[in-house]
Order: sequence, then structure tokens, then C-alpha cells
Amino acid sequence: MPHRNKYSVHISDMQAYKSCRRAWNWSSSLRGNLEPIEKYAPFFIGTLVHHALEYWYRLELRPFHSIHEYLVEQGITEFGDSLATPQNYINQLPTQMQQQVHEAIAYAEHYIAWQQHDNTWLADREFDFIEPEQSFSRVLFKNSRKQINHDGRFDGVVQHRQNKKHYLWELKTTRSITEREKQLLFDSQADTYTIAVQDILGQPIAGIVYTLIRKKIPEQPIILKNGMLSQNTSIDTTPELYLAAIKAHHGIDATKEFITTNYQSILNALVIQPNKFFRRVVVNRSQAELRRANDEFLTVAKEMINPATPIYATDGPHCNYCLFRTPCDAMRKGLDYQAILNSAFVQKQSKEAHE
Repeated sequence: MPHRNKYSVHISDMQAYKSCRRAWNWSSSLRGNLEPIEKYAPFFIGTLVHHALEYWYRLELRPFHSIHEYLVEQGITEFGDSLATPQNYINQLPTQMQQQVHEAIAYAEHYIAWQQHDNTWLADREFDFIEPEQSFSRVLFKNSRKQINHDGRFDGVVQHRQNKKHYLWELKTTRSITEREKQLLFDSQADTYTIAVQDILGQPIAGIVYTLIRKKIPEQPIILKNGMLSQNTSIDTTPELYLAAIKAHHGIDATKEFITTNYQSILNALVIQPNKFFRRVVVNRSQAELRRANDEFLTVAKEMINPATPIYATDGPHCNYCLFRTPCDAMRKGLDYQAILNSAFVQKQSKEAHE
């Protein structure tokens, strides 16, 4: 019986292929499988936030501790002892990585504070986790010579306590909540992950519950000369964080009566503003859409595994933040781009990073 070659295709890899084949040829596990030696901040922060919230859901472990455990698992820091606390180890990281770790902790803590006050039908407390974050693999195509698998990792499957429907649970960190929400209408991950989860559950799911997390630390209110906090309503924060600032600043004096008398106006103004840091969006796909998406996924996957598929660069705004911008520029100029790849990139070791 002839040997069957097996190929693993991820939707993030396919999106990279569609965006620019040259960058994909260097980064894909099907090709060069390279990543920069220096961790890319958006991906690293997203991974840390995902890890922190996963352990908050499971064990109610605070982000500082769960993120430190992740850094230990990755060999980035060590376990603290009686003389060296986790914070001391984090402080020994390179300055940029320290900043990324502290940002991820702040985003996750802000999320927890937001959910303590969320009373909508999409609040965390309205769902039960049926399946935790996990990897999956499903067969797209198979014959005697090759097998193509769709592989990935989803954040969880939940069941709503009131309507009893099942949803895929996905977290996304983003620079712009508005732009990311608009993109979800055409997001191929929504298609392919829905198909995968339906295969796992053996039944249709009601949709995907996306939680969009803005990568921005809320502003702290300015302390005025009279000892009170500024009540400028243009402050880029949330009512939960402003309330926490009141309690932290005024301490034992921050009674309910004190807060009502002195800060109710600014708190009310912040409550009625649209949330600029979090948004929960439900995305639905019809079975007809899913069948079309599955057919397209297989078509593109066959292109990706074909060694004769042409490789070329696709220019566009994405070039500005491409991880392979420097070697690509060298290649365009006829310079030694391979030397750059050899010195600034390594073979991927870890699982796919979260965006």
C-alpha cells in the first residue's frame, strides 16, 4: 500500500497565504516554518491574555499568577522562592517584554472587572463551559496518496443557561474594536471553526460568541489640587475602572454615600457611553454558508500543499507590519535576504499565537 502524506492546514496559515505568498512561504509550517527570534508584541500579548482568561474561567486564578506560570512553562522566567518573588523574575525580563507582560495582566484584570458589572444576556455568568480551550483536527480530504487535515485551536464551547443553545466561545484582542467587528462578517475563521465544532459536538451550534478586547490600558483620572479626582467625561476609561480609582484614592472615606454625593455624575456619564474597551458580538452562519466555506477551504488547501504553486509577493498596507518586511525588502533589491532569515528568524517551536 502506498505511503499517504498527511498535511495540516490552519485557517491562520491560509489567511497568511491569501495575504502574501512570499511571507507565507517563509512562515508556514508547510514551508519554511520560520518566526522572528524577537517575539511579535501583538501576538505575544494576545497569547498571554488568552492564557490568563482561560485560567480565570477554570480556576479563578488571577492573571498575574496564571501569566507567570505560563512564562515559567515557556522557559521565559523561573519559579519564585522565598527570596525571589514572581514579580522579581518578571522585572528581570527585557524592558519591552516586561511592558508586554504588564499590559496583558492589565487587559485581563480589566476584563474581570467589566464582567463583574455586566448584566446583559451575553455576560459570562449566563454561560456554562461545555468544552474548554482545546486543539482539534478534522479530515478535509483523503485518498491513497494524501490526507489534508484542518487543524486549529478554539477557546471553548459554551451553553447559554436560558436558551440552552450551544455557542463557540472566542476571544480576540484588537487595536480597534469597531474595525474588528466589521471584519467578523467576512471572517473565514468563523466559518471553519463553526464547522469543526459541529463535527466535535455532532450537532449544529447557534453561533460564535466573540469577545473583542481593545489593546489599550484605560486612563486613570487626574488628581486635582483639592484632592478630588477629575470628572472630565472625555477620559478614555470605563465606569468600573473609574469606580476602582475612587476607592483606591479615597480609601476608607469612599463610602457609598461619599461616592454618590461626589462622583455620581461622572459615573452616570461613563455608564451611558458605549464601551470602548470590550464588545461581545454573536456571529451566525447558515448551513449553506458553511458548505460553501468548506468547499473553498479545501480548494485553497490543495493549492497550499502543491509544491508547484507559484510564490510571489503581494503588496499592500499589511506590508507595514509584516514580520518578514526586512528580508522581503532585501529580496526585492537583490541583496542577501537568506542571511537575514538565518540571523533574525528561527524554526517555530510553540503552538500558534492568539491574535
